[in-house]
Amino acid sequence: MPLRDGHWAYLVAFQDVFTRVIVGWALEDNMRSTLVIKALQKAIDRKPLPKGLIVHSDGGVNTLQRILDGYCKNINLSKV
Repeated sequence: MPLRDGHWAYLVAFQDVFTRVIVGWALEDNMRSTLVIKALQKAIDRKPLPKGLIVHSDGGVNTLQRILDGYCKNINLSKV
């Protein structure tokens, strides 16, 4: 999202699609992989992961998707 000073802010949010509640989010001035990981980690820290949890991504930037794929694999999450 554009800011008044001409800079940009980038928001990543994870939503529980059953309750429609945002369970994790992160906001930064860049779109690096750490932004996605921070948002997912906030969601995970909020409450225990239910068995069979699936992370769905909109397919954004390819590099970020590869990093998210690897992170999900490391913590045993399915990603589609």
